[in-house]
This record gives sequence, C-alpha cells and structure tokens, in this order.
Amino acid sequence: MTQQETSESTSSNGALEQVRDLLFGAQIRSLQSRMDQMEADFRRELQQTREESAKSVQELDQFVRQEFDSLGVRLDEESQARHVQVQDLEKAMKAMGKELTDRIQDLGKRLSKDMREGMDKMEKSTRKGLDRLQEDKANRSDLANLFNGVAQRLTGALQAPVEEKAK
Repeated sequence: MTQQETSESTSSNGALEQVRDLLFGAQIRSLQSRMDQMEADFRRELQQTREESAKSVQELDQFVRQEFDSLGVRLDEESQARHVQVQDLEKAMKAMGKELTDRIQDLGKRLSKDMREGMDKMEKSTRKGLDRLQEDKANRSDLANLFNGVAQRLTGALQAPVEEKAK
C-alpha cells in the first residue's frame, strides 16, 4: 500500500466513523451512560456488601470470643466445684474409715472380753465338776479297806472293821 492509499483509507475510516456517529451516536452514548451508571451502582453495592460482610465477620468473631470466655469461666467454676466435692468425699471416706476401724476395735475388745468370760465360766464349771468328782470319788485306801472287809466277811471271818466298831 502506498501512502495515498493509506491516507484514503484513513479518511474513509474517519468518514465512516462520522456516519456511524450520526446514525448510532445517541444510542451508543445512551448505552455507554447506562453501562457507566450500572458499573457505579455495582461498585457501590459491592463496597456495601464488603462492609456488611466485614461487620458480620467482626460481630461473629466477637460473639465466638465471648462464648469461649463464658465457657472457660463455666469450666473453671465446674472444675473448682468438682474439686471441692472430691475433697468432701475424701473427708467423708476418711471419717467412715475411722468409724469403721473404731467399731472393729470395739467389737474385737468385746469379743475378747466375752471369750475370756466364757473361758472363765468354763474353767469354773470344769473345776466345780472336778471338785464334785473329787468329793464323790472314793479314796483308794478307803476302797481297799472296804473290799478287804467284804472279803473277810465272805471268807468267814466276820469281824467288823475297826472303824465300824468305833461307830
């Protein structure tokens, strides 16, 4: 292409632009204006949405932190309450253990006393029985004399024993 053709092409492009501007210029400007307005509205609404989202996230973050703090406080309170309850249970168990030990010792003492008394009674009863047997028991020498006297009477020597004559 030569320079003349290039300049003719540029001038025809310019003329073509003028014709287009005359035919569609008002509509294009109107569309451009509407697009500019829509873009401005879109940017404004996008900015509002960002601000609202940031505010919501901030409120949610604050709420979550408050809940965590509240739960932490409740957990500490419950932990302390449980600790107190455990201490109370330990004290109660120690008291019950001491009471049980004391009862066992008392029962052991009573049982020992009862056993000693029972053994003493048995010993006394046994001694009484032995004493009665001793009293009831014939002496060997007495039995020997008695059998001797019976034997002599049977054999014919009817002599009364010396003790019997004295009576």
